[in-house]
Amino acid sequence: MILRNVCLIDGTGRVRERVAIRIDGDHIAGIAETEIARADEENLDLRGKTVVPGFINCHVHLCLDSSPDPTSAWMRRSITENVLIAGRHAESTLKAGVTTVRDLGGREGIDLGLKKAIDEGVIQGPRMLVSGQVLCMTGGHGHFMGREVDGPDEVRKGAREQLKAGADVIKVMATGGVMTPGVEPGSAQLTYEEIRAAVEEAQKAGKLTATHAQGTTGIKNAVRAGIDSIEHGFFWILRR
Repeated sequence: MILRNVCLIDGTGRVRERVAIRIDGDHIAGIAETEIARADEENLDLRGKTVVPGFINCHVHLCLDSSPDPTSAWMRRSITENVLIAGRHAESTLKAGVTTVRDLGGREGIDLGLKKAIDEGVIQGPRMLVSGQVLCMTGGHGHFMGREVDGPDEVRKGAREQLKAGADVIKVMATGGVMTPGVEPGSAQLTYEEIRAAVEEAQKAGKLTATHAQGTTGIKNAVRAGIDSIEHGFFWILRR
Protein backbone atom coordinates (compact mmCIF):
# COMPACT_ATOMS: atom_id res chain seq x y z
CA MET A 1 0.00 0.00 0.00
CA ILE A 2 1.15 3.54 -0.78
CA LEU A 3 0.18 6.59 1.28
CA ARG A 4 0.47 9.52 -1.13
CA ASN A 5 0.79 13.28 -0.64
CA VAL A 6 1.14 12.96 3.13
CA CYS A 7 2.87 15.35 5.52
CA LEU A 8 5.41 13.39 7.58
CA ILE A 9 6.77 14.33 11.01
CA ASP A 10 9.50 11.73 11.42
CA GLY A 11 10.62 12.43 14.99
CA THR A 12 13.95 14.01 14.01
CA GLY A 13 12.65 17.58 14.01
CA ARG A 14 11.96 17.60 10.27
CA VAL A 15 8.57 18.21 8.70
CA ARG A 16 8.46 16.63 5.24
CA GLU A 17 5.67 17.88 3.03
CA ARG A 18 3.90 15.68 0.47
CA VAL A 19 5.92 12.46 0.71
CA ALA A 20 4.92 8.99 -0.37
CA ILE A 21 5.11 6.17 2.16
CA ARG A 22 5.09 2.50 1.15
CA ILE A 23 3.54 0.11 3.68
CA ASP A 24 4.47 -3.57 3.50
CA GLY A 25 2.31 -5.57 5.90
CA ASP A 26 2.76 -3.88 9.26
CA HIS A 27 6.07 -2.17 8.42
CA ILE A 28 7.09 1.03 6.61
CA ALA A 29 9.04 -0.24 3.60
CA GLY A 30 10.09 3.10 2.12
CA ILE A 31 9.64 6.86 2.05
CA ALA A 32 10.13 9.01 -1.05
CA GLU A 33 9.84 12.71 -1.78
CA THR A 34 8.43 11.88 -5.20
CA GLU A 35 5.48 9.79 -6.35
CA ILE A 36 6.15 6.04 -5.97
CA ALA A 37 2.67 4.67 -6.60
CA ARG A 38 2.34 1.77 -9.02
CA ALA A 39 -0.71 0.55 -10.88
CA ASP A 40 -0.56 -2.86 -9.17
CA GLU A 41 -0.51 -1.39 -5.64
CA GLU A 42 -3.34 -0.01 -3.56
CA ASN A 43 -2.78 3.64 -2.83
CA LEU A 44 -4.45 6.33 -0.79
CA ASP A 45 -4.24 10.06 -1.44
CA LEU A 46 -3.84 11.60 2.04
CA ARG A 47 -3.47 15.21 0.97
CA GLY A 48 -4.00 17.39 4.05
CA LYS A 49 -3.23 14.52 6.46
CA THR A 50 -0.18 14.07 8.69
CA VAL A 51 1.72 10.92 9.70
CA VAL A 52 3.58 11.02 13.02
CA PRO A 53 5.54 8.47 15.10
CA GLY A 54 3.50 6.37 17.51
CA PHE A 55 2.66 8.14 20.75
CA ILE A 56 3.75 6.84 24.18
CA ASN A 57 1.46 7.05 27.21
CA CYS A 58 3.64 6.73 30.31
CA HIS A 59 0.86 6.13 32.85
CA VAL A 60 -2.22 4.02 32.13
CA HIS A 61 -4.37 1.43 33.87
CA LEU A 62 -5.96 -0.50 31.02
CA CYS A 63 -8.11 -2.45 33.49
CA LEU A 64 -9.89 0.74 34.56
CA ASP A 65 -12.61 2.61 32.69
CA SER A 66 -13.28 6.35 32.45
CA SER A 67 -16.23 6.42 34.85
CA PRO A 68 -16.24 8.82 37.84
CA ASP A 69 -15.32 5.92 40.18
CA PRO A 70 -13.40 3.37 38.08
CA THR A 71 -12.15 1.33 41.02
CA SER A 72 -15.68 0.65 42.29
CA ALA A 73 -16.77 -0.29 38.79
CA TRP A 74 -13.80 -2.64 38.55
CA MET A 75 -14.66 -4.29 41.88
CA ARG A 76 -18.27 -4.91 40.83
CA ARG A 77 -17.26 -6.78 37.68
CA SER A 78 -16.10 -10.36 37.37
CA ILE A 79 -12.54 -11.22 36.37
CA THR A 80 -13.85 -12.27 32.95
CA GLU A 81 -15.52 -8.90 32.38
CA ASN A 82 -12.42 -7.02 33.49
CA VAL A 83 -10.19 -9.02 31.15
CA LEU A 84 -12.47 -8.34 28.18
CA ILE A 85 -12.73 -4.65 29.01
CA ALA A 86 -8.95 -4.35 29.35
CA GLY A 87 -8.55 -5.99 25.95
CA ARG A 88 -10.98 -3.52 24.42
CA HIS A 89 -9.09 -0.62 26.01
CA ALA A 90 -5.82 -1.95 24.58
CA GLU A 91 -7.26 -2.12 21.07
CA SER A 92 -8.79 1.37 21.22
CA THR A 93 -5.52 2.76 22.61
CA LEU A 94 -3.61 1.42 19.62
CA LYS A 95 -6.21 2.72 17.16
CA ALA A 96 -5.84 6.18 18.70
CA GLY A 97 -2.16 6.19 17.69
CA VAL A 98 -0.64 5.24 21.04
CA THR A 99 1.80 2.44 20.25
CA THR A 100 3.48 2.07 23.66
CA VAL A 101 2.07 2.31 27.17
CA ARG A 102 3.37 1.93 30.70
CA ASP A 103 0.63 0.21 32.72
CA LEU A 104 1.32 1.14 36.33
CA GLY A 105 -0.94 -1.14 38.29
CA GLY A 106 -3.10 -4.11 37.44
CA ARG A 107 -5.20 -6.55 39.39
CA GLU A 108 -5.31 -10.33 39.31
CA GLY A 109 -2.51 -10.42 36.75
CA ILE A 110 -4.62 -8.88 34.00
CA ASP A 111 -1.91 -6.47 32.85
CA LEU A 112 0.69 -9.24 32.71
CA GLY A 113 -1.59 -11.51 30.70
CA LEU A 114 -2.67 -8.69 28.41
CA LYS A 115 0.94 -7.88 27.54
CA LYS A 116 1.61 -11.52 26.70
CA ALA A 117 -1.52 -11.78 24.55
CA ILE A 118 -0.49 -8.68 22.58
CA ASP A 119 3.10 -9.87 22.15
CA GLU A 120 1.86 -13.24 20.86
CA GLY A 121 -0.62 -11.65 18.43
CA VAL A 122 -3.72 -12.98 20.18
CA ILE A 123 -5.22 -9.47 20.36
CA GLN A 124 -4.26 -6.06 19.04
CA GLY A 125 -2.80 -3.50 21.39
CA PRO A 126 0.19 -1.27 22.09
CA ARG A 127 3.57 -2.43 23.33
CA MET A 128 3.24 -2.66 27.10
CA LEU A 129 5.55 -2.11 30.05
CA VAL A 130 3.74 -3.51 33.09
CA SER A 131 4.17 -3.36 36.86
CA GLY A 132 1.90 -6.14 38.07
CA GLN A 133 0.63 -5.43 41.57
CA VAL A 134 1.60 -2.12 43.15
CA LEU A 135 3.43 -2.34 46.48
CA CYS A 136 1.64 -0.49 49.27
CA MET A 137 1.55 -0.47 53.06
CA THR A 138 -1.21 -2.37 54.82
CA GLY A 139 -4.39 -0.37 54.32
CA GLY A 140 -2.54 2.11 52.13
CA HIS A 141 -3.45 3.65 48.83
CA GLY A 142 -4.38 1.00 46.29
CA HIS A 143 -4.54 -1.84 48.84
CA PHE A 144 -7.62 -3.26 47.09
CA MET A 145 -5.51 -4.04 44.01
CA GLY A 146 -2.00 -4.09 45.40
CA ARG A 147 0.40 -6.24 47.38
CA GLU A 148 0.33 -5.05 51.00
CA VAL A 149 3.84 -4.93 52.47
CA ASP A 150 5.24 -3.66 55.76
CA GLY A 151 8.95 -3.29 56.37
CA PRO A 152 11.89 -3.59 53.96
CA ASP A 153 11.92 -7.40 53.99
CA GLU A 154 8.27 -7.65 52.95
CA VAL A 155 8.86 -5.04 50.25
CA ARG A 156 11.75 -7.12 48.88
CA LYS A 157 9.52 -10.20 48.81
CA GLY A 158 6.74 -8.29 47.07
CA ALA A 159 9.09 -6.81 44.49
CA ARG A 160 10.61 -10.21 43.77
CA GLU A 161 7.13 -11.66 43.28
CA GLN A 162 6.29 -9.03 40.67
CA LEU A 163 9.61 -9.55 38.89
CA LYS A 164 9.01 -13.31 38.86
CA ALA A 165 5.57 -12.73 37.33
CA GLY A 166 7.10 -10.65 34.52
CA ALA A 167 6.93 -7.03 35.69
CA ASP A 168 8.96 -4.46 33.74
CA VAL A 169 8.51 -1.70 36.33
CA ILE A 170 8.22 -2.01 40.11
CA LYS A 171 5.70 0.50 41.40
CA VAL A 172 5.49 1.55 45.05
CA MET A 173 3.03 3.79 46.87
CA ALA A 174 4.95 6.53 48.66
CA THR A 175 1.83 8.49 49.67
CA GLY A 176 -1.90 8.22 49.96
CA GLY A 177 -4.24 8.84 47.05
CA VAL A 178 -7.63 10.30 46.29
CA MET A 179 -9.23 7.02 45.15
CA THR A 180 -8.76 5.00 48.34
CA PRO A 181 -11.41 5.69 51.01
CA GLY A 182 -10.10 6.63 54.46
CA VAL A 183 -6.63 7.56 53.23
CA GLU A 184 -5.08 11.03 53.44
CA PRO A 185 -3.97 11.71 49.84
CA GLY A 186 -0.86 13.74 50.63
CA SER A 187 0.46 11.80 53.61
CA ALA A 188 3.60 9.68 53.44
CA GLN A 189 3.06 5.91 53.45
CA LEU A 190 5.91 3.56 52.51
CA THR A 191 9.09 4.79 54.21
CA TYR A 192 12.44 5.64 52.69
CA GLU A 193 13.84 2.27 53.83
CA GLU A 194 10.91 0.38 52.30
CA ILE A 195 11.12 2.24 49.00
CA ARG A 196 14.89 1.73 48.89
CA ALA A 197 14.39 -2.02 49.24
CA ALA A 198 12.11 -2.04 46.18
CA VAL A 199 14.57 0.07 44.19
CA GLU A 200 17.43 -2.29 45.01
CA GLU A 201 15.47 -5.36 43.91
CA ALA A 202 14.44 -3.72 40.64
CA GLN A 203 17.98 -2.54 39.91
CA LYS A 204 19.41 -6.03 40.52
CA ALA A 205 17.01 -7.35 37.87
CA GLY A 206 17.78 -4.51 35.43
CA LYS A 207 14.28 -3.07 35.80
CA LEU A 208 12.93 0.41 36.46
CA THR A 209 10.86 1.80 39.32
CA ALA A 210 7.98 4.23 39.65
CA THR A 211 6.08 5.64 42.59
CA HIS A 212 2.68 7.10 43.23
CA ALA A 213 3.75 10.16 45.23
CA GLN A 214 1.56 13.21 45.76
CA GLY A 215 2.85 14.88 48.94
CA THR A 216 6.21 16.47 49.72
CA THR A 217 7.48 13.98 52.30
CA GLY A 218 6.65 10.96 50.16
CA ILE A 219 8.22 12.53 47.10
CA LYS A 220 11.43 13.28 49.01
CA ASN A 221 11.54 9.73 50.40
CA ALA A 222 11.21 8.31 46.90
CA VAL A 223 13.81 10.60 45.33
CA ARG A 224 16.33 9.88 48.08
CA ALA A 225 15.68 6.16 47.65
CA GLY A 226 16.64 6.39 43.96
CA ILE A 227 13.23 5.99 42.33
CA ASP A 228 13.19 6.41 38.54
CA SER A 229 9.92 8.31 38.15
CA ILE A 230 7.50 10.28 40.32
CA GLU A 231 3.86 9.90 39.31
CA HIS A 232 1.49 12.82 40.07
CA GLY A 233 3.37 15.01 42.59
CA PHE A 234 0.76 17.74 42.54
CA PHE A 235 0.53 18.60 46.25
CA TRP A 236 4.26 19.42 46.26
CA ILE A 237 3.78 21.65 43.22
CA LEU A 238 0.77 23.41 44.72
CA ARG A 239 2.57 24.14 47.99
CA ARG A 240 5.88 25.41 46.66
